[in-house]
Amino acid sequence: CGDFNSLANPALDKVGGNQESGTFVPELQALLEDLDLVDAFRHLHPDCVETSWPLREAPCRTRIDYIFLPRRSLHRLQ
Repeated sequence: CGDFNSLANPALDKVGGNQESGTFVPELQALLEDLDLVDAFRHLHPDCVETSWPLREAPCRTRIDYIFLPRRSLHRLQ
């Protein structure tokens, strides 16, 4: 889990601002895929637009905090 300061899915994880900026860097995306890790919140709420950080200088909010779980553990989420 952690604050990655990047967006997994700008369409769902960002409100306002430039939708093209802040996406996961390819290396982080590759690491998550290699380790078969899944965003727990997004698994439970696939279409929910929620944010965890407001940008003070602009009317923009993002979800940059994530908890990743091994795919094999997803059945334990409620």
